[in-house]
Amino acid sequence: MVELDKWESRLRPFFESQLRIIGEIPISESDLDELAEAVKKFLDACPSFSRGTQMLIKHHPFVFLTLLAHFSAHNDQAGYWEALQEKVGADQDLHNSRWHNTLSTLHKSTNCGRLVKLIP
Repeated sequence: MVELDKWESRLRPFFESQLRIIGEIPISESDLDELAEAVKKFLDACPSFSRGTQMLIKHHPFVFLTLLAHFSAHNDQAGYWEALQEKVGADQDLHNSRWHNTLSTLHKSTNCGRLVKLIP
């Protein structure tokens, strides 16, 4: 999806510049809403949520990492994963889709420091 390609291109330089904390990427709350909506549209267009997740991670890893880190920083609702699930319109539990494991794996592979303080 073109919109996610633009986001990935915008975010890539931060990760390539030895970013210390993903939460330091300058993204406003409205940017975060736009990013989450783009991810939602991407996932909705996929044949299944699982396949959409695989494609998102493969083709837009920096979008995935940034969305999860910044959602954690901006979220004021109880239950981080449930709130994120609602935000991206997921039809299944994000833990069952292993988003938490993927977050950890991708984060380690980028060699940047922390995501934000801590994601629950």
